[in-house]
Amino acid sequence: PTPAIFSYHPSTFCAGGSEVIFADFYINYSSYLWSTGSTEGSITVDSGATYAVTVTDAYGCSGTTSIVIIVNPSPVPVNGTSGPTTVCPGGSVTLDAGAWSSYSWSNGSFNQSITTSSPGNYIVTVTDANGCTGAASQMVTVNTPDISTGLVAQYDFTGNANDGSGNGNNGTVNGATLTND
Repeated sequence: PTPAIFSYHPSTFCAGGSEVIFADFYINYSSYLWSTGSTEGSITVDSGATYAVTVTDAYGCSGTTSIVIIVNPSPVPVNGTSGPTTVCPGGSVTLDAGAWSSYSWSNGSFNQSITTSSPGNYIVTVTDANGCTGAASQMVTVNTPDISTGLVAQYDFTGNANDGSGNGNNGTVNGATLTND
């Protein structure tokens, strides 16, 4: 006999997937021997390779055939940026996933790149021309000034300074100098 190998789907799939392949789905042979060592009528494959099966019919006649299974790798977004991913208040950063067929960002965007001024972890899932998906993330940080370590403000002022507390801490402000009355 000359067997044929069938599968429910194309013999190409994405990394992380699998496919069941059959030796002549509608013919029941006396025995099967796959290149994997299996003696079943079908096997599940999850890696790219050439898979062969030898079948033997009720008359003791044998035949062999093979199929090439291709596993496409998952795409890896590049997470290119327009500069540092830590910015000052009012600044922004552009995150770029690279060239793929489609994009889905955690902020709801479906564009190749996003520009943000908000802190957070931005995740992008991309799909390539084979329909395979891959994801990557990028943390964006916004530096904020620490006002607890001595915020200094200078005002040009000349005049009387009365604290209003009744403690008699009144004085005159001359630039940055406080003199007591």
